[in-house]
Amino acid sequence: MKATRIIDVDELMARRVGKLLGVSGTADVVDAVVAIVAMDASAAVITSDPVDIGKLVESVRGDVPLITV
Repeated sequence: MKATRIIDVDELMARRVGKLLGVSGTADVVDAVVAIVAMDASAAVITSDPVDIGKLVESVRGDVPLITV
């Protein structure tokens, strides 16, 4: 797929995820990776769970449009 991008979850990303989870008080690692990648890319997130992703983004005053499906 042309719109697909593979993200390497390396040590740096893992540390960023850990910090985001700590600040937000949440525990979903995959949601945190999605939130970080979206914030870095200024991209929207298509999700069936906007509350969890929204909490992650809001905890660091990020701006990620959420499209609920």
